[in-house]
Amino acid sequence: MVSKRQALLDWLVADAGPLKTITELGGYENTVSLVQRGQRDPDDLTDADYPFLFVSSTDETREIITATQFTADLTVLIIGGIKSPNGVSGAHGEMDTLIADVTKTLMTDHKQGGRCYFTNVERIRTDPGDIQAHALCFIEVKFKYATEGTVP
Repeated sequence: MVSKRQALLDWLVADAGPLKTITELGGYENTVSLVQRGQRDPDDLTDADYPFLFVSSTDETREIITATQFTADLTVLIIGGIKSPNGVSGAHGEMDTLIADVTKTLMTDHKQGGRCYFTNVERIRTDPGDIQAHALCFIEVKFKYATEGTVP
């Protein structure tokens, strides 16, 4: 049996998970081409891989409830990448739509199919320039969950 932490992280990138539902046909502004757990160097990607979402690093704090149970605050960094509309500049406007799409899909079910009891998009950072062909955003999302019995 997988841990609640692993179940939640795997869910984010699963075929039925929230990040892969970001498509224009699904009512979003973008169709995400690449979703995966782990981070890759954007320089190793092709234009066909954009927009992309990487479920990257995590930070977790835990608090004991009983000898076999705890609550956890799991902060997940999601890295998003997008192309500029003309291949030269203006990527930040496109990035704003990607940030909105990620926020919308994560907050549509703040319990993530019962994998946690709370989701909050806590912080968003973007890269500094808008005169490049590609842009990156960094979305920190906090998930709160509690263990049940001896399954961490």
